[in-house]
Amino acid sequence: MAKGITSIEKTVIGQGLPKKNTMFIEYKFNNSFYYTEILYLENKKIQTVFSDMTGRGKHTCKDYRAFSEDVNGDGIIKIPIPEPSPFAKTASTNKYLNKWYQWEGKENLKLVFQNYSDSQIGYRFDFPDEWLDKIALDRLKNKDTEGFSVLYYVPGMEERIELVNFRYYKTEDWQQESEKLEDKGISYVIIGRNNGMVITASVPEKTPPLKGQSLQQYNKLKVTTKDLQEKIKLRQIK
Repeated sequence: MAKGITSIEKTVIGQGLPKKNTMFIEYKFNNSFYYTEILYLENKKIQTVFSDMTGRGKHTCKDYRAFSEDVNGDGIIKIPIPEPSPFAKTASTNKYLNKWYQWEGKENLKLVFQNYSDSQIGYRFDFPDEWLDKIALDRLKNKDTEGFSVLYYVPGMEERIELVNFRYYKTEDWQQESEKLEDKGISYVIIGRNNGMVITASVPEKTPPLKGQSLQQYNKLKVTTKDLQEKIKLRQIK
């Protein structure tokens, strides 16, 4: 193996481009970060896509392990690049949004999909297409819940406008906590139950004080609790 490679974590074989079989190799480097390389056969020779595998910040480097897969079911393998929350004060895999890139030939990658996976609670939230590259995340905890994740539209560096708030409650505490929510007049839907937790979701009931293009964009991005139940895919992580 090349210098600096600690291990090969996984290999995935599938279409990297339409009708072009490729191999995606997930490497671990220097016991500190991960990297995806693409191999394919051309003129009876194995070709590698990325010429530089050693520099941080190059191409497919990532801070924690995330494997390539056909994440949106179109038959093409995508490469995940976890992006940390701009609001996170501590490092955690639960404070990353996953950006999924499709190989475009040569060393070109195109962002095509985005989602959020919570490995602690055990679910995956696939974003609507309209949300692509427009959303930020914060993962927090307070005295009333076992934690909550907030997804924001960020129209400016100093602004963050809430779109969805996921809250997590212990199953044994849910009856009491649900009564508190009703007393406070907080509307919510139950997304599911997993790992001894009840997962709820709520959306803002009032339009934020935005103007012009920011307001137009917000109106395109906002969702309802019905959308979260019927349209947004939430999947358990095994």
